[in-house]
Amino acid sequence: MDYAQSHSVVMKSVNDLRIIQFDQAWAKDGHVLLRYTAEGSHKGEPYKSIEATGRHARWSAAAIFEVEDGKIKSFTKDWDQKVMQVSLEL
Repeated sequence: MDYAQSHSVVMKSVNDLRIIQFDQAWAKDGHVLLRYTAEGSHKGEPYKSIEATGRHARWSAAAIFEVEDGKIKSFTKDWDQKVMQVSLEL
């Protein structure tokens, strides 16, 4: 699964997802790191079979991309999924 596909899973459930700020961003030796704060409401599709709650949440996330020849070769992401789930009452 690529990064866009991975994010689309969350965005279908939190369909007003937006990035509040980039907390860190750097690039070195073919790697790019983004750490950011995001927020949104569970107003879209069910999330892991849980119907939309309408609740709002804010959480942090990070992604490290490996870049080769100007293209993303691989990525690793980490996000405070539990913070989001508790806030949305999931």
